[in-house]
Amino acid sequence: MKEDSNSQNAATSGTAKDGQSQLKTGVNQTTITSFASPTLNKQWASDHTRAKAIHAAIGKMIDIDLQPYSVVEDNGFNELLHLLEPRYKIPSRRFFADKIITEMHKSITSRIKAHVAEAHAFAFTCDIRTCEYTTQSYISVTSHWINEDFKRTHATLRCEAFDGRHTALNIADALQDPNQEIIKACNKEIIKAWDIPVTKCPLVLRDNAANMQKAMSEAGIPSVGCFAHTLQLCIHDSLFSQQSVSDMIALARKTVGHFRHSSSAKSRLSALQQEFGLPNHHLIKDVSTRWNSTYLMFDRLIEQKRAINIYVSETDGMQHIHAQRWTLMEDVLKVLRPFEELTREISAENACISTVLPAVMMSKCYIHNETDGHGIKQMKTCLLKSLQDRFEGSEQNSNLVVATSLDPRYKAKIWGSETEQCRSKLLVQEAVSRLSESDQGASAKPTTKATEQHEEEQGPTVSTKRHCSGIWGGWDDLYRCNTEAVTLGADAEMSAFFSEPLIPLREDPLLWWKTNKQRFPLLAKTAKVYLCAPPTSVPSERLFSTAGDIRPHTRNRLSPVNAARLVFLKGNSFHVKG
Repeated sequence: MKEDSNSQNAATSGTAKDGQSQLKTGVNQTTITSFASPTLNKQWASDHTRAKAIHAAIGKMIDIDLQPYSVVEDNGFNELLHLLEPRYKIPSRRFFADKIITEMHKSITSRIKAHVAEAHAFAFTCDIRTCEYTTQSYISVTSHWINEDFKRTHATLRCEAFDGRHTALNIADALQDPNQEIIKACNKEIIKAWDIPVTKCPLVLRDNAANMQKAMSEAGIPSVGCFAHTLQLCIHDSLFSQQSVSDMIALARKTVGHFRHSSSAKSRLSALQQEFGLPNHHLIKDVSTRWNSTYLMFDRLIEQKRAINIYVSETDGMQHIHAQRWTLMEDVLKVLRPFEELTREISAENACISTVLPAVMMSKCYIHNETDGHGIKQMKTCLLKSLQDRFEGSEQNSNLVVATSLDPRYKAKIWGSETEQCRSKLLVQEAVSRLSESDQGASAKPTTKATEQHEEEQGPTVSTKRHCSGIWGGWDDLYRCNTEAVTLGADAEMSAFFSEPLIPLREDPLLWWKTNKQRFPLLAKTAKVYLCAPPTSVPSERLFSTAGDIRPHTRNRLSPVNAARLVFLKGNSFHVKG
């Protein structure tokens, strides 16, 4: 057996040696690894197809995730890329800032222009704000329109540097001069850089600052103040009209400030939250420029009431919130809760300007019918008066009237008299006529004068015996009281539309128009013009929040031009992803 095994091994060894000798004498065979090695190890040129795709992907990452350009120089990021694709050589930050982001900016601009060319009409929001860290001012403009499928669409047009004082003249010049790099927008040829004619621009939403109002007037631009901002001013007026409420706000701020500036107090509060099974939430301090922040501060304090009372009883020198003040805080919350919900509703992306007049009317109704909160009667009285004063004349605004009348949730039935209903329908008829006279159906310049003398403002015809549970609590009573159609003897399309019952408040008016555009073709075209505007300038405000994320105090060397490009791309992230 041993000999057989040895002989087999010898034979095998001999065979191997013969094979090796044959390989040595013959041509060497190339291995797969050695064959592919030069290709795998060779770095791509910057214009390689795959390299260009990775360039673009990194550019999108910088924009969408708000990354600094320096991320391409971070060691960890470079190691990750090398592991994923050794042949890719990442360029410098300057390459991405000057080339990739610039190309993305041009591409998205072209894409938005293509959408803009197909749109029927536009509304815009505009605002100005100064960066806290660099003291550089920026001006922003967003556009809003309804596409052929009756879907609300928007785009960021500009968020760029604004130099000089914020006077009405300077703002008007910036809005009018198409050669300025500040914002080539809203001049006599409206948004010239975007090829949007004035006939397609019925309205601009702006804040209520006097300089913005005057600037729009001097630039000849139809505008409406931000509904949410005006509502916030009404709430602010009422909160500080009653001394007991003002004192409670001051005490609430002091209490919140104690926990925000003491790590030991914060730790003890966290322990009490865990002990009593309360949510582990931080207290909120209100900010004068932030809408509803006082409401949110009260709401969080009420949530943590038990933990706060225990902490205060354990701490020397800290002012106690007595039971009477807790009750007062709860009463204020109850009155303001519907307004907080309304603010969220009108600040949503799908909100429509047609909600403004009905919301103002129902807010007055709600305050009038609210019977709780006897300790804050003065505050409620002031809130009602502030709503009446600050929204005085809003029913004279033809843009608001036409938008409300064309919304199938409201129509002309929100007005209390037949004369007011007839006036609103006449304004709609004029708007339809102006559109019909234009060859392209885009002559939607809003009227500046009412066709008839408007009667003095009348209160809503709602029974005061019914207790409203919220802003819209009495809506059913309101439109049931106004179900009789007021006919003008005009064309059948308008008569049929205004004779139909209202759709539920929570239904989408644009979906209704999409379904019924064949029945009401002229009114549907007019609805696209007047329902495209949002009720607030929140879209422009959000751009400044984005700008703050892109250019924080740690990134103050970012140039205004690069910052504007990044804000533009982030604001149009939907188009970037597309």
